[in-house]
Amino acid sequence: MAIVNELFAQGSFALAIGALGFVTLAAASIPARRASRLEPTIALRE
Repeated sequence: MAIVNELFAQGSFALAIGALGFVTLAAASIPARRASRLEPTIALRE
């Protein structure tokens, strides 16, 4: 029974790391994509 709990804990840990990695990439890429659509000189003037 202890082995099953240990495997479940490792799987949960890996899933949490994967979810945090996905959220981190989304949080960085969405603003970067929006910023890349703007003209730099116009963005600096505003």
